[in-house]
Amino acid sequence: MTGSAVQLPLSVSVTVGGKTYSASGAFITITPAAASVPGLSVEYAAGFGGSVRFSEADFSKAFSGRGKPGETLDYVLFAVSRATAETGGRSYDLSASGSASMFGALYTAAEDGQALADTDACYYQASFSQLDLDTAAYLTGSYRTRYTVCIPFTAVGTAGTRCEGSAVVTVSGDSTVTASGAFLKTLDAAGRIAQQYPDAVCVSFQQPETSAGRLLKDFRSVAGSAYTAVRYPEDRFYLTDDGKSEPLLDALYFLPAADCASQLKLVYTAYDSGGTQLGTGELTVRVTSKQSSAVFSDVNAGTCAWAADAVDFMNGYGLIQGADASTFNWRGSMTRGDLILILYRSAGSPAVSGGSLPFTDVSESDYAYDTVVWAWKNGVAGGVSETEFCMKQAVTREQLASILYRLSGKPAVSASLRSYTDASDVSAYAVDAMRWAVGCGYLKGSGAKLNPQTGANRAEVAVLLHRYLTK
Repeated sequence: MTGSAVQLPLSVSVTVGGKTYSASGAFITITPAAASVPGLSVEYAAGFGGSVRFSEADFSKAFSGRGKPGETLDYVLFAVSRATAETGGRSYDLSASGSASMFGALYTAAEDGQALADTDACYYQASFSQLDLDTAAYLTGSYRTRYTVCIPFTAVGTAGTRCEGSAVVTVSGDSTVTASGAFLKTLDAAGRIAQQYPDAVCVSFQQPETSAGRLLKDFRSVAGSAYTAVRYPEDRFYLTDDGKSEPLLDALYFLPAADCASQLKLVYTAYDSGGTQLGTGELTVRVTSKQSSAVFSDVNAGTCAWAADAVDFMNGYGLIQGADASTFNWRGSMTRGDLILILYRSAGSPAVSGGSLPFTDVSESDYAYDTVVWAWKNGVAGGVSETEFCMKQAVTREQLASILYRLSGKPAVSASLRSYTDASDVSAYAVDAMRWAVGCGYLKGSGAKLNPQTGANRAEVAVLLHRYLTK
């Protein structure tokens, strides 16, 4: 099949992914599988027969930095007439008759909602009379083989900037999250726990191993550590909202660690209404790994698949941007100015005031002036000399480790570099930092070499910072 779409009556058997399906009297459009719309990307996961509610914070985060200075997200238009479901190497038109019952549809709300139309604007921070982006939900259909739904959308800013993108919902029989993490609501955690413990009212969770990830409450972003780590057994999370002030299980967030296993188990303890322990259980979570970026066309299986998760993670949280809307320039050198800007964003973009810089090559008109002031005043980075900062100079691997080591407060180190044949090439000032970065698993060698004097490209920095922010 090459070009045009084909209409097949579902009273005729259709084989997809090795299985045959039929339904009388309806038609479905089958076209060759297509990639998601380039640009902004928001990703969710849902179980068979379940639903996933969209979060306005996710769309706001995706839009951040794309508009004019100070511009924020205003509303989103979902092109539901162009939505597709992909499975078994085929892409199905969701606007075709019979598709909604099979693959689901996007609604104004998960309960008693109306199907959304292309012209329905879903507002960020909606007023009473407006459709609320925070309640929009995708309700899955009857299909029981893993499929991925792609819904193109246009995000419109308060100053009129329009950005194209796609909302991607992966529907499967397991609980799937991407490298960016997910709220437990999207994993139907409450429903799964209630099946095992029908009398359960609340649960407490053990933190998984640091190599697996973290369970977080009050989660807003990885930037600035805008979250609180869950404590066991003190923190308890309620399965349903019954008017209590305690936090809901649905609002708990799981952030996978970079390089974590593809399948993880979250261990919980269930309690009844009287606080009596009912028992323990496990939620199995599958972490997907990408081969290609959902945003940048030059990060793909043929170039740097090893960096796809990290690039989308860093970009999704607004920490690193591409060379343009569709190109990351993954081979490009990471400059000192760009690195400091990324770390400044990672720290939550704190206010910068007062003080002057000793560097003659940094002026107040420079794009990264405030971030250099922040880095210098906080001891994160100094200059290459007493008077030069060299913002455009490429960062070496040992310089990157040293800057992160200072940012972390120069913790004690115990790891050794003796197993690397070029350990003697590490500059004296960077030895402790390199030992720390290697010991924590942030920096990895190439075979038996560390290559400390080699410049770090943009993809390598994204991978290292993904590890740093999630482990």
